[in-house]
Amino acid sequence: DGLSIDRAVARFSGDSVSFKGGVVWRQQPLNLQGKFEYPDKLPSSLTLSVDARTLDLSRQAVAKPATPGAANYLPFWQDDRPIDYSGLPQMNVQIDLSADQLLLPNGINLPKVNLQARLSDSASGRLSLERFESGFGKGKISASGTINGFAGQSPAMSLKAQADGFEIAKLFSIQNLKTPSVSAQGGVVQVDVDLTATGRSPKQLVASLAGHANASVGAGSLTFNQADAANAGAVALQSFAGQADFTPGRSPRFSIDLNASKINLERSDSANNASGKAKETSNQRWLFGTDVLPFNQ
Repeated sequence: DGLSIDRAVARFSGDSVSFKGGVVWRQQPLNLQGKFEYPDKLPSSLTLSVDARTLDLSRQAVAKPATPGAANYLPFWQDDRPIDYSGLPQMNVQIDLSADQLLLPNGINLPKVNLQARLSDSASGRLSLERFESGFGKGKISASGTINGFAGQSPAMSLKAQADGFEIAKLFSIQNLKTPSVSAQGGVVQVDVDLTATGRSPKQLVASLAGHANASVGAGSLTFNQADAANAGAVALQSFAGQADFTPGRSPRFSIDLNASKINLERSDSANNASGKAKETSNQRWLFGTDVLPFNQ
């Protein structure tokens, strides 16, 4: 899959070999260091440290699409084929990855990534994400979790993640976040996520996600639909806190506590005049007044 050795040094000692050097994978240079142990009558083990300036996982090495215009790869979370562990070696594996920049499919770019994962007794065991950390703006995201159940069993996934200190503007700048009409300034986001899932395929794992997420946002401002003056609006946030609960087969349940100094959802004068409706005088004295709130917009 486009893997070649650039340079390497190995030292053999009894039932183990230590190595370090560089490889090129899909035209990307990687520095490797590790140790492979193969004791008699015991599971083999591999410890591997990978260091890269930029690691681009969005590059897909797949066959041409069967039909013109078809997607040349299926996103992992939409794959309904059973997860196949038959290709995994019969060994224990530990991988440490450090990258200045990690590029994922759909335009997600994670800077300063540190990851540690362990595969224990691969035939019937446990895949652990022991540490994942990445910077994002002035904030940081961290995660840990496990996938249990191999050798034909339905994998069970448990994931805990935290995001601390994201700036609202940075959050809304993610390319694949489908909110192009929203802009943001200021604000700091904290998020805690706890999810579990069971399924034979990635798609089943995603469909069976259960758990909860808690989020809070510090003072900032959101503006939306700025290009459409008739429906533009703004929220001056003082604080925001919310929780979402996820249960398979049911719509998510949300609980929200919003504190804002000003919420402007009102249509402009030109939009009201164009619709032939005279704009009524707004009761500015009361938060809960007699004015009709334009939630139909």
